[in-house]
Parts: sequence; structure tokens; C-alpha cells
Amino acid sequence: NCQKFLKVVLIGNKYVGKTSVKNRILNSKKTSEIYKKEEEYSLGVEISEWENNDLNITFWDVCGYHEYFLLHHYFFSPNAIYMLFIDGSYDLEK
Repeated sequence: NCQKFLKVVLIGNKYVGKTSVKNRILNSKKTSEIYKKEEEYSLGVEISEWENNDLNITFWDVCGYHEYFLLHHYFFSPNAIYMLFIDGSYDLEK
């Protein structure tokens, strides 16, 4: 039985739902129970693991504050899956 490993990197601006989606995947709680409040934002990177039989997924939840953007490239690696989160309500005309 061969263990398979997968790295998933969650990237995007602050308050776009990266941590909420990760928590929804990792937990079987109701959706309304897994959202973070604005004051509970991620700092740097939060690493979480999910295991099921022979699959091990590591989630890298990268902070979306501009102050941390220079650190993002340290968390990127080949053969990872990148989930880009955007705020669809943002007005690009401003």
C-alpha cells in the first residue's frame, strides 16, 4: 500500500474565504460554524493535514495581507495544487 502526498496552497487577498474553505474541507461541521471572524485572520501560513487511507493532503493557508506578499514565493513548490481565491464583488473600475 503506497502512501500518496499532495500539497494544496491556498492563495488570495484577505477575507476572500481561503481559511473558511479549508476548514470546511477539514471539518464536518455545518458551514455557518467554520467561518472565521475578521479579527481571526491567518498570519504567515497555517499548515493543516488531512489523511484518509493512503492519501495525505497538506493545506498551506497563506496570509492574504499585502505585508506578507513578499513571503509567498517561499511556500510555492513544483507539483503542488494552487487554489486562487478572489473577491468577485470587488469593483475593478475604482
